[in-house]
Amino acid sequence: MPVRSRALTAPLHDVPSSAPEVLGPVAGSAGTQVWVRFLHFAPDARAVALAPSGWWNPDPVDALDLHPVGGTGWFAAEVAAPADWIAGYRFAEYRGRADPPWWTTGLKRLEHPDVRMSAGCANPRGLTVKGGARTSLICVPAINAAAHPVLDLFLTPESWPEHVQVHRLGGDTGGPIGPPGKGPGDMDGGPAVWWWAASSAGTRETPLIVFFDGEAHVRNHDTPRFLAAAVEAGLLPPVTAVFVESGPNRAQVLGVPGGRAQWVARTLVPLLLNTGLESPGTGRVRISRDPLQRMVTGSSFGGLSTLFTLAADPGACGTGIVQSPSLWRYPEGDFAELLARALVRGAVPKSQRKPGGTSARMRLRLAAGRFEGNAVARCTGLHAELGGLGLDVGPAVTAVSGGHDWSWWIPHSIAQAAELLR
Repeated sequence: MPVRSRALTAPLHDVPSSAPEVLGPVAGSAGTQVWVRFLHFAPDARAVALAPSGWWNPDPVDALDLHPVGGTGWFAAEVAAPADWIAGYRFAEYRGRADPPWWTTGLKRLEHPDVRMSAGCANPRGLTVKGGARTSLICVPAINAAAHPVLDLFLTPESWPEHVQVHRLGGDTGGPIGPPGKGPGDMDGGPAVWWWAASSAGTRETPLIVFFDGEAHVRNHDTPRFLAAAVEAGLLPPVTAVFVESGPNRAQVLGVPGGRAQWVARTLVPLLLNTGLESPGTGRVRISRDPLQRMVTGSSFGGLSTLFTLAADPGACGTGIVQSPSLWRYPEGDFAELLARALVRGAVPKSQRKPGGTSARMRLRLAAGRFEGNAVARCTGLHAELGGLGLDVGPAVTAVSGGHDWSWWIPHSIAQAAELLR
């Protein structure tokens, strides 16, 4: 992808210790781009490059290289970025003698004996990603505003509750997280599942949000704490969240018509409706009987599983929040048509199966990152196919200025849930 960058426009007077700095708009961009200064300390590195999610093949090849700042050990560069950019990023540090390997291989999955990937020390914001690696977080202030309070909250984890009660339902992997809870019936043989309920839920029925890739949400991203903060701030009504493990065979159980999708629709949600949830700390929690108040959400393969869950039984979960679905896994054209038929059979009465009629029994919202290849285009095609058959898919696909990235998946899913639960 074309990338514009430049060396420092002003000297560094003090040792940097803050997040990347937004310097101002890029001339001639009509406010759509800004200059962002990145800093990284790597005193023994010969070359350093910025590696943001989705920006894997910069053009020119050295456009994301940082420049040494005197003999300080610091490297710096100013990069032109979208004014609504949100992304995880790391730095590639090279200690070899030849040209940096990313000039020929790109920055994605960079494996080289003389390259070390680092989240950096100058940015206090970050996430833990696959394999336990840390990634830093950049969010350009143009979208960190009053119009985006959920995102604003996501960027200030220091304001979240220090501890929330997360309960284990079933499964035999991963170990308990939080105090043990009472499971919703017989969960033997199913995946590990964790749940959290707002303390203000009381005995009334609460909306349900089912998250795929549950172990990532619970162990890496503190999503239960973020949900608790959103409820406390009044941005989200009291909800119950259930986190379903994907496990070591993720590609076999997520993104396929059976697997976790079928299990959620035909086993988990019916059990939750029949028995509710209960623990010493929360008492008994009941789940809403309105299918539209029962949501399922996932990203990547989990985005596909969200679609397959609704197709398996829209009466189990009537609302799907789909992020960066891995549509490349299925043939273009055929998949959209087959999925549309499956969804329509369950959600749209025959009398409404025509353009202009929308189902009151199912809602789908689609989102993808602008830096995910053709993901936005493929989601737009699926959106048109499903909307043309009468499904409520919202006005358009949400195109986020990010990559295939937890950095926006987490706040977007909560913001979308909040909007649909108003």
